Parts: sequence; structure tokens; C-alpha cells
Amino acid sequence: EDKLQDQVGPTIKSLKDAGIKVWVLTGDKIETAINIGYSCELLTTELYQVVVDVTGEGRVEAELQRCRKELEARSTGALIISGASLTYALRETLRPLLLEVGDLCSVVLACRVSPKQKAEVVQLVREGKTNITTLSVGDGANDVNMITEAHIGIGIAGKEGQQAVRASDYAIGQFSFLRRLLFVHGREAYRRNSVLVCYNFYKNVLFVMPQFWFGCVSFFSGQPLYDPWIYQMYNIFYTSLPIVLYAIFDRQVANLDVLEQNPQLYKDGMTGRLFNTKVFWTWVSYACVQAAYIAIITFGFMESTGFQDTGRLAGLWTSGTVAYAAVVIVANWKLAHFSWAHYWFSVTAIFLSILLFFISIVIITNIKFTNLYCDLSLIMANPLTWMSFILILGLSVVFDMGLFREQIPKVGLKGERPDHEDEMGDSLESGFLPSIFSGYKKASSWDHTGYAFSAEMGHTPQLISRARGATYYAQSVVESRGSLSTR
Repeated sequence: EDKLQDQVGPTIKSLKDAGIKVWVLTGDKIETAINIGYSCELLTTELYQVVVDVTGEGRVEAELQRCRKELEARSTGALIISGASLTYALRETLRPLLLEVGDLCSVVLACRVSPKQKAEVVQLVREGKTNITTLSVGDGANDVNMITEAHIGIGIAGKEGQQAVRASDYAIGQFSFLRRLLFVHGREAYRRNSVLVCYNFYKNVLFVMPQFWFGCVSFFSGQPLYDPWIYQMYNIFYTSLPIVLYAIFDRQVANLDVLEQNPQLYKDGMTGRLFNTKVFWTWVSYACVQAAYIAIITFGFMESTGFQDTGRLAGLWTSGTVAYAAVVIVANWKLAHFSWAHYWFSVTAIFLSILLFFISIVIITNIKFTNLYCDLSLIMANPLTWMSFILILGLSVVFDMGLFREQIPKVGLKGERPDHEDEMGDSLESGFLPSIFSGYKKASSWDHTGYAFSAEMGHTPQLISRARGATYYAQSVVESRGSLSTR
């Protein structure tokens, strides 16, 4: 008797809770596939079901029209279609109608489908819905076409060989691992990369815009603001390492199980909440505003009042260097502010980046043929320099904590998740300075046969079955007894 893998039902339910639409492609009969759908929580008694099991292009079209009318009157439903009907539904004349009906459903269950039809279904969704990403999951050679057709392919190492694994982008040992792959690693990778892209634009706009504001008062003469000796080191030494460490090690919660247990948090990526046109231009506009008050404060302080007994004012290169220093401090402060996890090496990298700038200033001001020669006292010993830094950093704190708070990626905890906000808040790693490896538990080990469908005693809980396939649509994941495809 066939037996489902451990945690297949909860995994399917989590995928549906995350707003993922599930398309299942299997080689079973309709009756068998429906029974399996109920056992793995793919289908429920509350889910309205429409069945298409006819032949002939005209009859299939009529059935799909009927299904569309019935589903439009309901919030969601499940489409169950046979392989014979799918043959006609995948023709050019009916493809838009099939996709429209499937879009009205949260679950699509296709039965008695061939490997070629699996790939065609993935192609249908991929070409018809260009704004979404398809993910196919399979375990056998009959799933290879489906896996390679999707944007992302996942192979399950199982009894049917390694063909699916070799053709996939990622390989997992059992279907339940898909939940952690998506909700933990997928979501965190999306969050970190979204911030990585936006921050890199932000810090470069912040660096360049003071020169633009300076051009407004210098009649755009082309006079540079920064000393050429330190100009090229901004992205190489002063702001590079902290963002790299952030993109690799930052974690929004200390206990990653919280993300796995709350699939609704995955919707941030599906809706593009952390990376869209509005978010991007918010970062850019913030950098422009910040660069404006950096230029105003540094030039207003450094070139309006004399410091030495002679009353000598700071020159262009001195003022430009102070503005440069303010940009480095603010860019690194920004990174420290929106980071969720602070480890000893990430904090050290931020301070070393700022310290490296001042060390380079000390060196350059002692080189005779540089523009900053003998200007060290005008920069470091001038109290106006430090007053500028304090005022600029204070304004940055106000902007980060107040006006531009919604632009910071911490919005990921707001909105639709009031029931989990306290739990998420307790798990935050803000101020967490120990090693990143502390707090991890070593996973218990068990014997693993390498079979995806083994249910032998003492081995990893799996499912015993002949090959089946499944396709996930609209960032959905589907589980059939043999192969899966997710979208």
C-alpha cells in the first residue's frame, strides 16, 4: 500500500497558506489522484472542485467555459483534469482559456499526464504569466523535461535514480525539506539581496551627490570636490566589507524555525514588498536629501569661521575631505542601523572601514605632492569638523528612525502578521554579538537509504509509490506521488 512521506501534508498546507498556487501533475487515475490529494491536504472538503474528463476540442472548450463560470462565482477552487482532456486544452486555441481557469484556482490536479505534457504545462504558465517564477520539483527521469522547463528546478534524490537531481538547480532528500528551502533560505536570500542592491545604489548616490550640490555653487565649473588620491577608495576600502558580511550573515530572527512556522511571511517576496520601484526610489531620494545636508553643513561650518590664530579658513580640499568623511560615516551607520543581526566581526568591519578612512587621511596629508599636504590639523584638530559629524549623524538618526522608517527592510514584520509579531520580536537578533555559530543545534542523524520513496523501518520517512509528477504555479508548489513542479 502506498504511503506518503512524513510531513507532506503540513508542507502542502504551508505552501497554500503562503499564497502559493499548487499545480499537481501525476500519472494516476482521477479517483486515485483525488484520494491522494485529500491524504496530503492538497484537497479539502471546503475546496470547490471542478472536473474535466472529456475528449474532443469542442467538448473540452465547453467544459472549461463551464468551469470558468462556476469558479468566478467563488473565491477559489480546484481544477481536476485528465490527460486526455489536457491534450486538447494545451492546443494553441485553448491555452489561454486553460490558463485563465487555472488562475482562478488555488489547486490544479492533472491526471494521467505524460512527461511531455508536464513540460508543456510548465511552459504554459511560464509564458502566460511572465511576472511570476516557476519552480518544478521531481524525483524521476520522467520529470526532467518539467524541471528544465521551469525557472528553477528542484530534484528529489530517490529510488528512481539521479536524473532529476542532475537536471535540477537544487537537490533535496525529501519533499518536506522544500518548506525550509522556500520559507527560510528563499525568503532570507530575497530580503538580503533586496537590501544589497538598494544599499549599493544608495551609498554611491550619497557619495556622488555632494559633488552635484557643490556644482550648484561653483557654476558647474567641473572642479572636483574630493581629493583624487582617496576618491577611488570609497567602494574598495571604506564601504565594501560591511555590506558583504550583511548579505551573507544577516538574519531577521534568531530562531529560523519562526520563519518556517509562519508561511505568511513568505508573501514579502511574492508581492515584491522589499524590492520594487517605490522602494528603490525611496533609497535614492533619501541619499539625495542626505547628501544635501552633508554638503550644506560641511561647507557652512568649514568655510565660514576661521580656526587658527591667523583666521585662516578651511580651503576647498579640506571642506571636501570633511564631506567625504561624513559620507563614509553615514553610509556605514546606515548599514549598522538596518542590520538585524550584529556579530563581532560585522561590527568590527564597520568600525574598521571608518577608521581606515582616517588612517588614509593621516598618510595622504603627509605626502608633499598631494592637495591635502599639511592639512591634517585643519581637519582633525578643528572642533568644527567634529561638530559637523555630530550634527550630520544626528540628522541621519532622525531620518532613519522617523521620516524614512518605512523604507528600512524591517517593514517585513509589520502589516498582516499581528498574531506572530510578539513571537517574531522575541526572536530578533538586534544587539546579538556572539559568534554566528552559537545557538545552532546539531541535527540528529539517521540512516538514509537514498530512496525518496522508502518507508522501511529505521530509515528516513518517505513515501512508497511509482513515478508521479507535479507542477507548482504562481510561486506554488505541488506534490504528486512521484514528481513535483512548483511555481
